[in-house]
Amino acid sequence: MAKGQTTHHVYSDEIPWGDTSSSQEQGKIYSINEAISEASNGDIIEIHEGIYREKVVVNKSNLTIKNYQNDYVLVTGTEVVNGWTKASGMAEGVYQANVSSLKFETDFTQLFANGSEQIMARHPNNTSGEMMNPMGENSGYALLSNVRKEEGENASGYATLEGTAVPDVDLTGGIFRGLTGKMRNYVIGNITANAGNAVTFTAHNNGVWKESAAIPNDRHKFSWGYVLHKNVIDIPGEWFKEGNQLFYFPKEEEDLFQTRIEVQVREKVLVLNNTSGTTLNGVHFMAGNAELVNTQGATIENCSFRYLHPFWKSKGYGDSNTEKTGIYLSNSSDNRFNKTQVAHTWGNAIAVKGGNNNQFENCLIEDFGWLGIFTSGIYATGDNIKVQHCTFGDAARFHIRIRKNVKFDILDSDFFGAMRMGEDAGPIEATSTGTLYALNMKGSEIAYNKIHDVHGLPVSDGGYNKQKITAFYMEDTENYTAHHNLIYNIKADNYTGPHSITRHGEFLYLGPRYNPMDKPVNYYNNTVWNVDFGISIWNIEIDNWKDLGIDHTTGYMKDGHFANNIFMSGTGYKMSYVRQILSATGGNLGWVSLENSPSIETEDFDEYTAHVAKYHYHFNPQNNLHFDFSEGQNHFVNAEKGDFNLLNNSMAKAYGVALNGITNSATPDCGALEGSDRVLQAGASIVLPERLEKTNNTTFENISIVNLANEFIDSTVQFPIQVSYNAQARRDIVLILKDPEGEFITSKTITVEEGNGTLSETLDIESPLAIGNDYSITAALRYVNTDWTQNIVTVQQNINIIEEPESVGFVNPLSEYESEMLVKITYYAHQQRDLNLVLQTSTGDYITSEKVVVEKGDGVEEISLTAPSSLIDGDQYKLLAALREVGGNWSTNKATATHDFILDSSGRIINSKETHTSKIVIKPNPVSDILQVSGIKSETTYKLLDLRGRLLMKGSLTNGKIDLNHLNHGVYLLQFDNGQHQKLIKR
Repeated sequence: MAKGQTTHHVYSDEIPWGDTSSSQEQGKIYSINEAISEASNGDIIEIHEGIYREKVVVNKSNLTIKNYQNDYVLVTGTEVVNGWTKASGMAEGVYQANVSSLKFETDFTQLFANGSEQIMARHPNNTSGEMMNPMGENSGYALLSNVRKEEGENASGYATLEGTAVPDVDLTGGIFRGLTGKMRNYVIGNITANAGNAVTFTAHNNGVWKESAAIPNDRHKFSWGYVLHKNVIDIPGEWFKEGNQLFYFPKEEEDLFQTRIEVQVREKVLVLNNTSGTTLNGVHFMAGNAELVNTQGATIENCSFRYLHPFWKSKGYGDSNTEKTGIYLSNSSDNRFNKTQVAHTWGNAIAVKGGNNNQFENCLIEDFGWLGIFTSGIYATGDNIKVQHCTFGDAARFHIRIRKNVKFDILDSDFFGAMRMGEDAGPIEATSTGTLYALNMKGSEIAYNKIHDVHGLPVSDGGYNKQKITAFYMEDTENYTAHHNLIYNIKADNYTGPHSITRHGEFLYLGPRYNPMDKPVNYYNNTVWNVDFGISIWNIEIDNWKDLGIDHTTGYMKDGHFANNIFMSGTGYKMSYVRQILSATGGNLGWVSLENSPSIETEDFDEYTAHVAKYHYHFNPQNNLHFDFSEGQNHFVNAEKGDFNLLNNSMAKAYGVALNGITNSATPDCGALEGSDRVLQAGASIVLPERLEKTNNTTFENISIVNLANEFIDSTVQFPIQVSYNAQARRDIVLILKDPEGEFITSKTITVEEGNGTLSETLDIESPLAIGNDYSITAALRYVNTDWTQNIVTVQQNINIIEEPESVGFVNPLSEYESEMLVKITYYAHQQRDLNLVLQTSTGDYITSEKVVVEKGDGVEEISLTAPSSLIDGDQYKLLAALREVGGNWSTNKATATHDFILDSSGRIINSKETHTSKIVIKPNPVSDILQVSGIKSETTYKLLDLRGRLLMKGSLTNGKIDLNHLNHGVYLLQFDNGQHQKLIKR
């Protein structure tokens, strides 16, 4: 330890993989940021094992922050969620929790159960766990049809999800994500309606879906998409956050109340801005991204950054929309990443904006870009970057993307699985788009790399139906040397649909469009195998070059050199030669016809290079070889398994030309294995730690509200509540009722012993509450005989106090028939109403009626009804009492009741058959299985509806009971054949 250097120890009180629960001890530091605040420049901070829930902000230089003695240290952007209750109106098995107390820094979040990422609710369901496999089975995507947009800015778009049954739920307010055409035309839509498998949406992101032009339904012959909404939670592991409510469907093996459920709340987990000389070693980060602005000389090693950014609704598709969603370096130099993993994110992995001399060694960068827009393993505009011994795995688009004149050396690295979410790009891409000059890579070296198994995703966009992926996408790029690279299995071979597409898995795309390339473009000793295509050039003559004030009229490659390469025979070589009117940034302002275009496409490499040389594309080929794919076994040890060592009898042995500084002998072999098998060792050798957060030995204390109605009428003075709990010792459970402003009304305390159980209690109040929303009942588990400051865990549910429903009923029904019927009717009215008495036939046909006006409140009215002499002895009739709006008709009925009777011919006596009132009573409510109904006659027909009015079941009331055992939990309407209805809750 240097003189004057102090070591600060940091401890965690959350070690879920530990054998015992941790508690804080006086005098110890339990926050990394607190340790940083106490440290001086040059100090050491050693972090002991555990989980740290904070954004680490380093604001001092030359600090060493490391794990203590190989302890597992996890810094997370998540917070734990408690207070789960069964969700109302959702699929059986779904729980919900109020997360209003958490301060979310991003629009969307991520959820983890005991450290394992769970799936944001979508349809189709993603049960494969793969986030970037749109054509894969069970990967959460559906084939789309009838994809179209109406004419007009921000007009409605439409799409139908094929091959899947979209749940019959309301998706309004949800999100539609469509991989429609070229990636720049992919849509993020806000769903406005849905019916069957079809959704209607308006575009959120900019582009063709917002513009005024219509999109016909034949523009996209095929595309893929999905919807996101809480209402499609239907399998274990799915979740969704809507407003302040979090919904989660726990997996079968999970005890929800003993599972650590976490959601991301912090956008960043590490900030190293305006520092120098920081060393970060052995610290792992999760659920948040990192920022290094004006950071100099930092070393980050033996670390990991996982789940860096959640889903978001990006307005655009380009790099500027994603660069800050991962590890973001801006104007930062001399930083080194070593033995570090960056993985699993909707956004970007690493962006290097400006700065110099940043290095990435022995890193694993994989599984990024789930959103499906421009994302990179490393996006670079900084100079003198070096990548060596790294592995780049599955990616939505690029592994490395270079956008400025920079030196970027790429050595001994393994690239596979790029382009999972699009086409027309590749794992290594450099482009000068936006300028009229080539991109200068300043002598960069790209050597001893494996680039393999890239397939891409086909697109259909008007007349463009293609699947193009390119190993080296070096558009308008010069001054670099690529040697001893092994390129194989670049094939557009994964689409099995009915439509014809161009399959274009390519080795090299040069551009250069309209940009002259005067500096060297060297490809030496590369092996290119099992590809669809070889090399392509796109040349553009500039029609208006004088107007642009430039001195070149077209693109070209003056100083190419291709030597000692092994190519596969039978692949194409192409030059497309066109003429355009350009903008000052290279945009196409119009095509110009070109007579006798020198475009060419051939499988003969020699013919190709000779032809394009006439138009100033100089490959200067030397000692290249072409082998048929069927001859691979005659030249390579085992090409099928990636072993491209040359057999001793291969003609590629000693066939090459000596190249100073490149080859290893005077008579070198051709291909990537020249001189050694160094290229076969490409990639990272990083050893990932055991993710101990996925172990959970902690016994949580918890409390949840199992049963509490959402609504009570305004006369209620007793509030039944059922809670379940788990207590590690003797505890108090406190039930607290508060008004909508959070003011205390009443409470009740129950002491429970160690263990778990369920309590059924009632909160009593002296006088009814005022009508209103958002009263709350809180259940708190706390230490015995303490106050709220000692709460261990709480859960809260809001309730509404509603006005008692309006009602009407008959009092002492008639026993004799006279010409003047005096009928007593009881009522309860919210305001002044018409009270109608109607005499009807048994089938409901009108005979006569009377009405009176009643005032707000309850009471009894006696109505005189003149009965006609035409009533027939022995026939059945009914009296209908209806409380309705003043001056209204049957459609404005607020409550009804009927009274059936039969005329007895012997004494003209009215025999009361049964009385119906709107005071139907259902219990229990909430109900779990058998619902009991009283106040209505047996055999009455009923219908059970959901809150959208859809019929779920119907039947006849038998013995006053309805079996609802099979019904999913939620809120429903029970409607009877006389028009009366009751709301019920199924738990």
